[in-house]
Amino acid sequence: IIEKEIFARKVDGLMSVYLGPSKYQILRIDQEDIRFFSRFYYKDKLMFEKALEKNTIALKLKQKGMPWQEIQDKLEFAEKYKYEGKLYDWPENKANIPAKNFLDRRKP
Repeated sequence: IIEKEIFARKVDGLMSVYLGPSKYQILRIDQEDIRFFSRFYYKDKLMFEKALEKNTIALKLKQKGMPWQEIQDKLEFAEKYKYEGKLYDWPENKANIPAKNFLDRRKP
């Protein structure tokens, strides 16, 4: 149960583009988490692609000195964002991810 709770809080942090201090209900995302979540696929498609792109940009912005709250405000619900000359397009879509054996969807 503890592993699932930690995983759920990390997913929340990932989807919320959360780089603030870790709290009981949400955990901060770092580069190690980006690598971890990059291993999840569903039907040969990266599961968290948009969130991973947003968090990768977020970590770079934080490294450049932007406050984490400002980063989260800009990226959490963004559908488009231009960074380093590239326009990222994240249209909203519905996710239908079956919960059964979710953790087994990792690729080595």
